[in-house]
Amino acid sequence: MIEAALQRGDAPSEPYGLISDAKERFAQGDKHFAILHLNSALESAVDQFIERQLGTKIPATSLKSILKENYDRLLSNWVLPLSDNLNLELRNREWPSIREIQDLRREAGHPALSRGVAALSDTNWYRLVRAATAAVAKLTGTAAPKSPHPMTGELQAGTN
Repeated sequence: MIEAALQRGDAPSEPYGLISDAKERFAQGDKHFAILHLNSALESAVDQFIERQLGTKIPATSLKSILKENYDRLLSNWVLPLSDNLNLELRNREWPSIREIQDLRREAGHPALSRGVAALSDTNWYRLVRAATAAVAKLTGTAAPKSPHPMTGELQAGTN
């Protein structure tokens, strides 16, 4: 999807571009920046979602005020109830991973204190990427880009 957009001369959507950056950072071994980019992708999608859902229903100054709220509050007070109302099934599918990404993001900002980010396995990383990509697709109303199955370390399958 990103490659096709670039070939058409379009800029890729910010959330998917950030997910792509996160994957690249993780592949380079920079787990801290990978988590920061993955969380930023979700934040961007959340902003787009709230703007799309509320932009025509409330005054612009009110919308700006909402978007300045703490990200945790945005998720709990606005995104989750709105997504439930729209039957996006975010709560049942991606919500635990979104919360985990938030927790890891808090750690990633303090590398010396970070134990969870440093111990993040390939399997758990790709689980978080899949969940973040699905959440971005739901929140932005776009199709998730196709991504090949990762073929790294513990995720490589044998051919027995």
